[in-house]
Amino acid sequence: KEKDPAVPVVMITAYADLPEILSLRELDLVVATVMKPWERAVVEQAVARALQVAAMRGAVDSMSSAVGRMAHELRRP
Repeated sequence: KEKDPAVPVVMITAYADLPEILSLRELDLVVATVMKPWERAVVEQAVARALQVAAMRGAVDSMSSAVGRMAHELRRP
């Protein structure tokens, strides 16, 4: 997260109900939480969710850049 805040985080933990974990989830710093002992299907779903979030963030960034360029063009005399 330090190097690239846009990278979605999947947390694997035995304590998903700890206040610290709940705070991370509320702040959207974690896109999925997997409880230990984990099951393959649950991990696959969490990774799929993380990939979807990454794709959506990329799409939003692209659209935001395009809108910014269009706004700049419209302001030109």
